[in-house]
Amino acid sequence: MRKFHLPEGYGRTIAVITCLGLLTGFLDIRYALGFGLGALASILLYFRNDSFWSDVLDTGTSTKYTGIFHFLINYLIMAGVLLAGAFLPQFFNIFACAAGLMLIKISVIVKEAFPNIRKGGKE
Repeated sequence: MRKFHLPEGYGRTIAVITCLGLLTGFLDIRYALGFGLGALASILLYFRNDSFWSDVLDTGTSTKYTGIFHFLINYLIMAGVLLAGAFLPQFFNIFACAAGLMLIKISVIVKEAFPNIRKGGKE
């Protein structure tokens, strides 16, 4: 069984950003629900991509059709989150859903923009 992992320090950054996003529930519960839905999808997509690319690298073979269905499913997941925000505005805020989908990207930017966080602020 494959062990999924995040690079060192990213799990904590993702958790902090997710908590901050969920705290928007004090403003409007739809913000927190939208962000939470997007964040769950973002984390799911990260692990799907990790598994897919690990398998491609392990097999050592690739064709021009490698991953076409993988990426189709990824885009369907992202579209499903945004459609949930669009068609169920009483439950989800679409902009919060989009922000949640960018969770992994935001965490990478934060970790690289502030490298001292990785070392606990000490150099």
